[in-house]
Amino acid sequence: MRNICNTSLLCLVLILALLFEPILYAQDTTQQTTAMAQQAAADAQQPIIPRSASSSVPVPKQIQTAQTVFIANGGDTSQLFPDVFSGGPDRPYVQFYSIMQKWGRYQIVSSPDQADLVMEISISNPMGPENSPANDAPGTDDPQLRLKILDPHTHIALWTLTSHVELHAFSLKSSRDQEFDIAVGKLGEELERLSTQSTTTADNSVLREPGHGAEHVLAAVLIGAMVIGTIAGFVAIHNAASNQLYPPTPPQPPLGYSPYPVYPTP
Repeated sequence: MRNICNTSLLCLVLILALLFEPILYAQDTTQQTTAMAQQAAADAQQPIIPRSASSSVPVPKQIQTAQTVFIANGGDTSQLFPDVFSGGPDRPYVQFYSIMQKWGRYQIVSSPDQADLVMEISISNPMGPENSPANDAPGTDDPQLRLKILDPHTHIALWTLTSHVELHAFSLKSSRDQEFDIAVGKLGEELERLSTQSTTTADNSVLREPGHGAEHVLAAVLIGAMVIGTIAGFVAIHNAASNQLYPPTPPQPPLGYSPYPVYPTP
C-alpha cells in the first residue's frame, strides 16, 4: 500500500510540474528578453533579429559584377588518387577549369593581378560523420570539393562552396568517377546560381527566439517522466491487487518433518 501511495504522489508531482512549466518558462523568457533589449540598447549596431524579420542576407556584390577570374589549384589532401578515383591530384582543378571555360560567364585570366575574383578549388577527405550525405556508414571516406572565392586585393574569402562526392560500399571505380564528375558539376551549378542572385535566404529554423529549445526538451522530459510514473503506478496497483486475490502460499515444511519430538526407542 505504501508503494501505491508513493507512486501516486510521484505522478501528482509530475503533473503539477508539467502544469507550472509554462509559467516558469515565461519568466525565464522575460528575463532573457530584457537582457537582450539592454544589449541592443548598448550596441545599436547589432539589433535583435525578430522571428518575423526577413532572413535574406546580401551576397557580396563583387561576385555578380566581376568580369575576370583567376582559377587557383588549392591542392589535394584527400589521398584518394589514383586508387579511389582515376587521374591525379590535379583532376579537380582541370575539370573545374573546363566547366568555367564552357560556361563563359567570367573571363579566365592567367594572373591574380588581372582578376576581379580568385577562385581556389581543392579537395579534402575528412572522416564522414554519422548520416553524412556522402556516406552509407559513419567513419568512412567523405571526399569534399571546396571552392573558395577570394578578393585578390584583400585576400578575404567572400564565399565558400562545398560539394560532397557520394561514395557507396563496394562500388566500381567507374561509378566513383561518375560521382566525382557529378560533384564537380554541382559545384559549377552552385556558382552559377550564386552569381545571379543578390541575396541568399537562411533557414528560418535558425532564427529562433531564446529558450524555445529548452522548452521543448523540458516538456518532453516531463511528459516522459509522467508516463513512466503512471506505468509504474499501474504496475504497483496490479501487483497489490494480485497479492490480495492470490495470497502467497506459506512455505511448506521439508519432507519427513514432524512437529512432535521423536524419542529413541530403548
